[in-house]
Amino acid sequence: MGCQRHSFNGIDAQLDIGLHPVPLCCPDKGDEPEARFLWSVGLDMMSTGVCEGHGAFELSTASQGQSFTVGEYRVTVKKIHSPLSRPDTSGNVELISTEYPILIFHCQVKIERISEEEAEKIAWEKLFD
Repeated sequence: MGCQRHSFNGIDAQLDIGLHPVPLCCPDKGDEPEARFLWSVGLDMMSTGVCEGHGAFELSTASQGQSFTVGEYRVTVKKIHSPLSRPDTSGNVELISTEYPILIFHCQVKIERISEEEAEKIAWEKLFD
């Protein structure tokens, strides 16, 4: 299993963003006609520059439209598309269930640079939250 990773370089800041699929289990042996595979997908981000930050977030169908602020960047999950799979809500957290043993998962994000002042304000709010 690998991850999809991208780096965005600004004049004085950089954002690294990675999408990590994690296979969790196969309730059956995996070779039955009705076998299901459970997955978790995480989005991790790290921003370097004047205002640094990092974060790791689990993605689910509820993640569409959510925004995360990391350093001087705001990342909004615009669209999640995972063909051949469906949400599995049988546990405490939503997982991805698929019949295929390899997960196909797409995540479209919008990346915006925010002001240093706004980034600093958000960082202080997170610190005391």
